[in-house]
Amino acid sequence: LVEADVPGLGATARAVRVLGPDGAEVPSQLLDGNTVLFVAKVPPVGFAVFDVQAADAPAPSALKVTESSLENARYRLTVDRNGDVASVYDKSLGKELLAGPARLEIKTDKPAQWPAWNMDYADQMRAPRAYVSGPAKVRVVENGAARVALEVAREAEGSTFVQTIRLAAGDAGARVEFANLIDWNTRES
Repeated sequence: LVEADVPGLGATARAVRVLGPDGAEVPSQLLDGNTVLFVAKVPPVGFAVFDVQAADAPAPSALKVTESSLENARYRLTVDRNGDVASVYDKSLGKELLAGPARLEIKTDKPAQWPAWNMDYADQMRAPRAYVSGPAKVRVVENGAARVALEVAREAEGSTFVQTIRLAAGDAGARVEFANLIDWNTRES
């Protein structure tokens, strides 16, 4: 995926159309004002030229997103009421990849020395004392032809967790991306 600022695109542009070096249209979307996101194939140690044009309407997308799921050509993810990823189904393998929900753990962390930066092995081997759970505030933050994303916001033990889960089109869609923004206020953990 390429994210680029395209000056002069115009504040009135409602969508974009991006053409690759061969003249074929590639999945793309307008993120805001002059920022464009598109799928690019570029040779190693080389370059490619893409033509970005304003468009009247967004291109149709093979990507799907709701407040409880994301889907691309390879994966179908579901998010439960707690905000945890409950399922990652790999369509290419025809297989569920998770044995249980992917959850954020909170473990007690009280090392014998240097508590500002040290972690004791024994603390890490213990079971978590809690999990970050719901109620989750979930919203669709991207819904385009190049990428879809859900934002999951939760609070636990005085800390705030905002997790963004993304799926992309093309070769970039061979992975699930997680971005965590955490305002950590939980002592000894």
